[in-house]
Amino acid sequence: MHLPTSREIDRRLVLGSMTFGIGWGLAGFCPGPALVALGAGQTKAVVFVAAMLTGMLAYELIPQPAVKAKTRADDEY
Repeated sequence: MHLPTSREIDRRLVLGSMTFGIGWGLAGFCPGPALVALGAGQTKAVVFVAAMLTGMLAYELIPQPAVKAKTRADDEY
């Protein structure tokens, strides 16, 4: 598992976080409870989980911009 080391707050991070939060707010679900609600057959959860999976697939298919790897030497300057 690769954990990011960057602590930079950039446009992509802010826009992605806003989109994620708006989705939660509009749907009234976060991913874990949405899966439970899906198992209970709630229609709203079906739509949310489908949208969540679509977003995950889009992330994998859309080329991501190259991000410069930050090294420990960068922190020293």
